[in-house]
Amino acid sequence: FTSLKAIPDSAFYGCVTLTTIKLPKNIESIGAQAFNGCRTLKTFKLPDHVNVIGKGAFSGCRVLPDQTLPAGLTAIADSTFAGCSSLTNMSIPANVKYIGTQAFSQCTKLLEFTVSSMSPENIVLGTDVFEGIALANARLNVPQGTKTYFSTADQWKEFGSIYEERSLSGGKFIPQIGRASCRERV
Repeated sequence: FTSLKAIPDSAFYGCVTLTTIKLPKNIESIGAQAFNGCRTLKTFKLPDHVNVIGKGAFSGCRVLPDQTLPAGLTAIADSTFAGCSSLTNMSIPANVKYIGTQAFSQCTKLLEFTVSSMSPENIVLGTDVFEGIALANARLNVPQGTKTYFSTADQWKEFGSIYEERSLSGGKFIPQIGRASCRERV
């Protein structure tokens, strides 16, 4: 079981009584509709090495908890999280270049998104990605200096509030070009 690298298409499709599953850490892909319709799946964590999630993989998982999408993920397929009505926030890693049609459709409690990409042009969006979400009440967190870009981009501009997250230097002083150091001012 520890050598398993992929969860096949429809592996747990319609398992309405499945509440908990622990996947091996080395899973790299989750097939299309793998957990579709697992309405009671409430204990689940995406492994860190997942780089592919198939179409509709978690569609209809009504009590699926918030997930941390792996940094290596490059696409969120069509309807991946559609109908996951317990999700409240989602962070989109910088490597994601595509979010499919209705990927978050009917995720009615999903009111906070964090996007790590520096430009909305770096992410191709399918149609109705956020269908059924009250975006006027939702918050979009974007990297510092990118608010203007996201506030004018299709679908992203529908968010009621867009906040720039400040980048931190990890507690280190980063001198700015053209400014005298503190020592020189004394």
